[in-house]
Amino acid sequence: MKKIILGIALIFSSATIFAEGAGYIKFVSQSGKVSLVSTEQSQKHDFTKRNISVEYDQIIRTDKKAHVKLYMFDGAYEIDIYPGTLYKINRPTKKKNSANLFLGKILFAINKTVKEVFGQDYEVKTKFSTMGVKGTSGFVIESQVGTRFLVKEGAVEVSNRLLDSEPVEVPAGTKTIVSGGKPPTPPEPFTDKEVQDAEVQGSGSAPGSEQSSSPNQQSDAQAAEEEAAAEEQAIVTEEAAQQLEEISETIEKIEQATDVEKETEFSEILIQIDL
Repeated sequence: MKKIILGIALIFSSATIFAEGAGYIKFVSQSGKVSLVSTEQSQKHDFTKRNISVEYDQIIRTDKKAHVKLYMFDGAYEIDIYPGTLYKINRPTKKKNSANLFLGKILFAINKTVKEVFGQDYEVKTKFSTMGVKGTSGFVIESQVGTRFLVKEGAVEVSNRLLDSEPVEVPAGTKTIVSGGKPPTPPEPFTDKEVQDAEVQGSGSAPGSEQSSSPNQQSDAQAAEEEAAAEEQAIVTEEAAQQLEEISETIEKIEQATDVEKETEFSEILIQIDL
């Protein structure tokens, strides 16, 4: 009986300690730096730091060498955040955990037990897409021209935020791409090489760009069609690129202000980043 009471006490004690925090991150890589940016401050840490606390509504920014792993205090999910990524943890509601992926690559792993007990869904929003996780793990790779999803286990529902259409269910072992004003591409099996490429540290390439290196020659008609599609994407995603540039510039301003003067009021220079 004493052991049970002690266990409950420890759980409530931990909950009290971490009530204000979302989770913590650990470095996977042996190099690089990560910045935690909020309206109040910017904190920069290198790979020698352990168990870095993360608050809700902070943006996690990894440089070109940093690969970190995010562990949530409630045990709902774990996220691998790869180099060159901008990822924001939103404050959860009773029914949903959500995040924004502005740029880069993440690998998510959902705790099935926590999801079943508390009934909370996990949702990731990018510039064009919304992904609702029904399963356990997969990659989300965001570039300036679109989003690529590779579902390793379980299933996800993906929709284009610019369109009023039903979401597409993407089962395990398949992929889909969302870009511009188009619905998600029909799910199709991904290759072992695509998974291997995704697991390599780095923010990844633009959606569909892995096809451009194929040794097979394309017909003139197919090449013309792809060129037209690329032009359309460039027009539609001009706003996304501009917004991403504004986000990066704002974060740099905050970091520079933090280095120069610790007591600077940062709320005046932070733009609204809700997508």
